[in-house]
Amino acid sequence: MFIEQKPLNGDRIMPFAPMIALLLAGCASFGFGNSLEKTTASADTTPVADIEISDFEASQTEAIAALAKHRANTYRVTGANSVAYSTIRKQDPPDLEIETQVEQAGLAMSRQTEENQLRAESEAVAAIEATLLETRQNNNAWYRLQQGMQLKPVNNARVKAQLKWYLDHPGYLQRVMVRARPILPFVLDELEKRNLPSELALLPIVESAYQAFAYSHGRASGMWQIIPSTGRFLGLKQNWWYDGRRDIIESTHAAISYLDSLAQEFDGDWELALAAYNAGPGRIRSAV
Repeated sequence: MFIEQKPLNGDRIMPFAPMIALLLAGCASFGFGNSLEKTTASADTTPVADIEISDFEASQTEAIAALAKHRANTYRVTGANSVAYSTIRKQDPPDLEIETQVEQAGLAMSRQTEENQLRAESEAVAAIEATLLETRQNNNAWYRLQQGMQLKPVNNARVKAQLKWYLDHPGYLQRVMVRARPILPFVLDELEKRNLPSELALLPIVESAYQAFAYSHGRASGMWQIIPSTGRFLGLKQNWWYDGRRDIIESTHAAISYLDSLAQEFDGDWELALAAYNAGPGRIRSAV
């Protein structure tokens, strides 16, 4: 029932004034007349625009529904009557901590995979190197010769002079190595059987340049340059048809046995043994 009022200026009666006043009072109690400010609950909250509700003729339910449509997380109402309104929450964003853990786990797996690959490659390289080393040991005679050296190095003027000659004539050594290729492994085998220094395999380089049919003006013959009397002493046959000093196998057996006996005669002194091989043991004993 409306209360009739007389207007001061004679205008018409305002039947809706009491209803509007009631709505204004209700809106004021909920703080709609004050400013609305957004409050962020966390760093993950998505900013939303401030809301202005100008339709005061809407009911309280419609006003709250209008707020819910904007899907704001939290609003703080300023003024004397501060009320927090929680509306429908947005879908939560991914958990950054979980994403970090997953990323770290992926990096760890990637590093582990790389480490496994590097380890496998290192093992493969080591296996190849071991195979090459074994191949060199079994098939490279010069490598075997280096590994079997037992004599102490000698450094004096005469040795330096000979070394310089070989360095100045690399072609000579190349030719010698080509001739020694089929013979040197056999010589090393015989030295290794007796546990003798592998340097003795170099003696034919000095004596004959590894030529099986070399012959000197002193009647020394063969790869080891054995004279006739020493050859007979060592049991090497010599006749019109055959000369054991030129037989690679027989002369090698004889020469190595002779060198071994000379070393024993001079109490293991290989320098004296080699000198006796060249000049004769009698002359070396006299010199000593």
